[in-house]
Amino acid sequence: MDLKNLNEGFADGEEPLHFYYNREERIARAPKIVQDYYAGKLDCRKKGLFKVMFANRGNRFMFAGIVIFMLFVWIYSFISARTALSMAGTTAEIYAFSYEGTVYSSFKLNGRKKKSAGGLSDPLKMTVLITALDTDSVACNVYEEDVIYDGSELFVRTRFPDYDIMTIVAEVHFGSEHKKFTARVDHR
Repeated sequence: MDLKNLNEGFADGEEPLHFYYNREERIARAPKIVQDYYAGKLDCRKKGLFKVMFANRGNRFMFAGIVIFMLFVWIYSFISARTALSMAGTTAEIYAFSYEGTVYSSFKLNGRKKKSAGGLSDPLKMTVLITALDTDSVACNVYEEDVIYDGSELFVRTRFPDYDIMTIVAEVHFGSEHKKFTARVDHR
């Protein structure tokens, strides 16, 4: 659309105003910082990752917030219940999954690589108590089994009907030791 010949409705005998714009003249009258900006001489960007991160107060708070959040996640993952722990000279783990209305749980005690000193090479009598917890952390079902661990790989497996079971907890008692394992149910 051509706007040059547009009549804006002036009164009889009046001429429309004509606006003269000269960019160079306007920049010549501007302050030095504006002249440098239009000439491309002004570089106000900070260079470098750390200079930008700590350039102003907001960036410093954002960086501190990210660091605090990362520390919280790291500490929480370190403190939270583990699915694998060391016990009886080897490692043990628990895992659980739900399939077609049934929750399958398996507690695995890995075999020892070599016979260790201190009486651990003797068979150990263990009591494994597996508890199914629902969404409100209330025990739905409990399974208990006494097993003998002789140093080879050992499994204690069970299944529960799935009544919104979210967590499986295994408590292992052997001798004077007591270990607790927790696993979230993987819904497939």
